[in-house]
Amino acid sequence: MSFIQPVLYIDMLQIDGKNPNYIERILIWIQKQDQFTIFLLITIILALIIEPSPTSNTPLKPLQRKNFSASTKEFVLKNQFHSCNFCDRPLDEVNFDHIDGDRSNNNMWNCQALCPNCHAEKTRKRKFFKI
Repeated sequence: MSFIQPVLYIDMLQIDGKNPNYIERILIWIQKQDQFTIFLLITIILALIIEPSPTSNTPLKPLQRKNFSASTKEFVLKNQFHSCNFCDRPLDEVNFDHIDGDRSNNNMWNCQALCPNCHAEKTRKRKFFKI
């Protein structure tokens, strides 16, 4: 199968609103493909989404850091019994961490309390592996 085939197929769907079943058709087409083709297609789509366009003059902005609310911090500390979520040692000093790394996601389920050592270790690993 050539790389052009998915593009031609999507083009045939008339995605201009005249054909409301285009998503179903795309899903049926994907089901008929082998795993490598699907992997390649997803990789290309992600590359187009993640990589900035070379013609774009606007650089990607890092997510703005938001602090967890006092109620979220209190909830997390109670649920973790005032201990580090990684090493289980009692917390003298607390670092609140976004579990998924998304600084703008302040959901209470995305918050964990870590000791400074474990928080630094997690941060180093995230930077090294670019998670």
